[in-house]
Amino acid sequence: GLSDTDNMDDKERNDLTLLKVQLITNRAASQFRLGNYRSSLLDCRLAYKELPSHIKAVERAIECCIKLSRHTECIEWCDRGLGLTSAESQNEEKKKSFRNWRAQAEKRNREAERNRRKEEAELRKAKKEEERLLAAIQSRGIKIRKSDSSEEVEKSTALSISELEPCHPAALKRTVHLVEDVGDRNVLVWPVLFLYPEYGETDFIEEFTESDTLQDHLYLMFDQSEPPPWDIESKYRSVESINVYFEDPTCAARPKLVAVHPQLSLLEILLKIYKMLQLLDQINNPDRLHLH
Repeated sequence: GLSDTDNMDDKERNDLTLLKVQLITNRAASQFRLGNYRSSLLDCRLAYKELPSHIKAVERAIECCIKLSRHTECIEWCDRGLGLTSAESQNEEKKKSFRNWRAQAEKRNREAERNRRKEEAELRKAKKEEERLLAAIQSRGIKIRKSDSSEEVEKSTALSISELEPCHPAALKRTVHLVEDVGDRNVLVWPVLFLYPEYGETDFIEEFTESDTLQDHLYLMFDQSEPPPWDIESKYRSVESINVYFEDPTCAARPKLVAVHPQLSLLEILLKIYKMLQLLDQINNPDRLHLH
């Protein structure tokens, strides 16, 4: 059967299309005022598809693109607007508006592209620094033991920077990093936490160079001229008498506290501790004991 529009003449069809487009454009305006810029832009596209000469849909689309930072699409809408007003001398103000919008969109597009390239460069730089750091750790033979993984997983998984993030609240965002020493030699600097469980006290060293010894820092922390106020029993008055232990909570089958010699450098301690834990693992698991 024939639809209602089949019996209409061209003028009636045009009037109906215009009414439909006006309703869609009004809805776009309402969505825009509500801050629903994406929905408003979709209505503008629909209105323009129905009636490409409807300039209000073009203007509203430009405003939506500005809010949504769609700079390239904004330029396209501005060109459509300039095309609609190019043959009409009475639309000089609209032409000026479209030109201004277009110039602003081009400027913002250049800024966005510049910022994107800058961010990509920063990401590449950070990635390169991360790779240098991981390579420095691995070249020294330092092993990172995951607290929730077995030896097999540890060996088969590549080291990532996320595994070097400290978990103690005082040490958050204070990750190990590289600094250049004399002769452009790269030196690892670690965050180190000292705990005094009998007093519930801690000392956090943000910059502990791998070549520093524990004793170097102990002398600084326990200056005899100014002893810590919490050391009421004078247990820490003499650095030479202080015993230092590394706490290893990863395995219930072995001692959690491993004695550490204060005169060793941090790098020596990291290497010795890992070998010691390996040996303890093998002793506690005879089926995994290896002789070298």
